[in-house]
Amino acid sequence: MSSSDSVANAPSCLRLALLVGKKAAGEGSNFVFSPLSIQAALALVAEGARGETLQQLLSFLGSPDVSHLRAATHRLLHSISTDEAAPEPSDPFNLSKWLGTPLVVGAEDATDLPGTPPCVSFANAVWFCERRIVLHPAYAHAVSSCYDASVKTVDILNNADQVVRGINSWAKEKTHGLINSIIPNGSLDPKTTILLANALYFKALWDEPFQKRQTNNGKFYLLDGSTITVPFMSSYQIKKECYISFSHRFKILKLPYRQHPDAKTFFSMLIFLPNDSNLLYEIMDEILSTPDFLKQYTPTKASELHRLLLPKFKFSFDCEPSEALKKLELILPFSESDADLWGMLKYLPRPDLKLVDNLYVKAMFHKSTIGINETGTVASSVSRLLQYGGAVSIPYTVPVLPEFVADHPFIFAIVDEKSGTLLFLGHVVNPLQGAC
Repeated sequence: MSSSDSVANAPSCLRLALLVGKKAAGEGSNFVFSPLSIQAALALVAEGARGETLQQLLSFLGSPDVSHLRAATHRLLHSISTDEAAPEPSDPFNLSKWLGTPLVVGAEDATDLPGTPPCVSFANAVWFCERRIVLHPAYAHAVSSCYDASVKTVDILNNADQVVRGINSWAKEKTHGLINSIIPNGSLDPKTTILLANALYFKALWDEPFQKRQTNNGKFYLLDGSTITVPFMSSYQIKKECYISFSHRFKILKLPYRQHPDAKTFFSMLIFLPNDSNLLYEIMDEILSTPDFLKQYTPTKASELHRLLLPKFKFSFDCEPSEALKKLELILPFSESDADLWGMLKYLPRPDLKLVDNLYVKAMFHKSTIGINETGTVASSVSRLLQYGGAVSIPYTVPVLPEFVADHPFIFAIVDEKSGTLLFLGHVVNPLQGAC
């Protein structure tokens, strides 16, 4: 595994996804999460951490030192970024991944996506209160040169509402209207000193799109055994180019995205369909805790498939993962008294300087959005950090020509097969949840 892979798939971030996802499943909610977004967000914090706080962050992120983390993250983000396929500014779709303060994301229906290869892009930013501090020159240089982050001064003390409008305007511009607001009015505390933001956006067409005329309603079995009627994308004819494999507990379908002939990436969606819905989180646990699980189970050969049924879905999921992070022993960055993040800042040598309290991560928010239809997929994720001083059993048999009928809860992942990077992971327990 390369250094960039280790950063992309750090075990701690995957365990975080498991903790958050299990909670969502217990509440009967769909779930989508970007380990990559969390990684990039915390990497920006690690750049300004010192002492034991830094060591906890490095351990969590799977790097021996800041230099390794910086180089690996930089290579990773650029290895999966598809700037050559990025849309024009007028295109309503664009990538965004955030670390910093407020967090919001959105996704559009993939039906009207242009016929281009996958688009994966990033935007990072740092805002700091000029009336309190200046960024440490080394920190400002690192985040701008290694993470391509824009750095801006703002006056949170006297013009908080204007700062909110400016940041939200920046978000809307960078995401071409996909994210219109990331900070609600009144959300900036007078003690807020620095805001970090990172956004990730993914847009791609299926290599072999589904035919809309074959989309029909059918029954979907929920975790409690009840059923709902949902629209299923389908293919009843034999598909000779369908990638599918089987284990004794689940089926795996790979849906490749349209690729550029010379692309450095190869993106696909993997669907893990349990034979029994009770196995949903047993399988999720294995995906997130077993090295090379995704690579091991990714189908590599095309097979004839008698029937394919996959529900359309579109939903958002948000969480505040700081408590889950603490359970994973990432504690010090969130400690008001013990955090050491002063590597980010340098006091202004003025007599009227308003000193700030200890710098720590007051809150962290993560929100992801995903939508799939006959044409393709749109997914986005935002992570922000505010720095402040009963199941139904589905019988399974393999027919002469296999079928893939996703009529009960399943797991999905968006991966880059070339680098092994996991961009998004989630489960669908109710395809109608969050649908517009």
